[in-house]
Amino acid sequence: MKEYIYFDEDLINSTLAQLDKGLIKNISEGDEQTNSQNSGGSKDVNTGIDGIMGFGVQLTQQISKFHSTEYSATQNRMLEYALNDYSVDLIISKIAQTEKFVDDVTQAEEGKIIVFSGEFSIYDFDLIKQITDESIVSLLVDDNYNEKDVKKLESQINQAKNRVKKQPQLAKDIRVFEERLSEIKSIINSNKKAKTGYNLINKVSKVADSILGGNIFIKSDNSLSLCKRECFRLNQGQIALLTESKRKINILAIVTAIKDEIHPEGTTEDFEPKNMNSIPSLLTDIFLSNFNMISEGDIILTPMAIFFE
Repeated sequence: MKEYIYFDEDLINSTLAQLDKGLIKNISEGDEQTNSQNSGGSKDVNTGIDGIMGFGVQLTQQISKFHSTEYSATQNRMLEYALNDYSVDLIISKIAQTEKFVDDVTQAEEGKIIVFSGEFSIYDFDLIKQITDESIVSLLVDDNYNEKDVKKLESQINQAKNRVKKQPQLAKDIRVFEERLSEIKSIINSNKKAKTGYNLINKVSKVADSILGGNIFIKSDNSLSLCKRECFRLNQGQIALLTESKRKINILAIVTAIKDEIHPEGTTEDFEPKNMNSIPSLLTDIFLSNFNMISEGDIILTPMAIFFE
């Protein structure tokens, strides 16, 4: 049983169309149009998908055309999901018989289709950008103390010290005040560091979300998958909670590139105007490598489907 979290329907159908008869969505849409008609009589439509189903299974649709009778959008959507989800098994079974298939990250080549499982990390820079916004951070960081509190307490300590010779009992109060002053200063400094850190993360996330096209990244083994946000079957909160999962993730993807080398510090050597097209790639490389999201030898993937099994 597969629990899909990501499904690129266009890429799946494109791949399937080249392998066999990838008309899954067209069939579903055709049903929806037919079902919306109201007329007398009835009609049985048997649509065979031998080869697509792999086991000689036929998709049988009985379309009953009576007055005021029609199928709901939910039923059409269920049919579409059933066909879409099975198409992943179909692609894997068909591609496994060809030389374009690989199931080992270390054996990956550009242009090949790979399916593998492994531990994973998810990076959603849009979410990070949102939760590190100043308006959110102010709710998380304790701002009960400020520099005014420090000056007020320092003034009380100085006044007590000026009177301690005449009032020795104030010595105890001075120690209490000084301990409290040290505690407040520590809290204020800690808050400043936290805010500075959150602010830096927020700026980096904004840059990342901008230059990386708003994609969500999944790091697994020696691979990095660039995932389109709209292809996830989970909302942003559910995606964030996936980081707590201990399960291994399964990825069906096309190998887009292999990083033979990385440039964490960037390079301007021998740069010429004709190399302007390499700037986006260079900036992306600098960013990803500095955050340990990519290393030499890693493969870049365009995922078709991502799921738990």
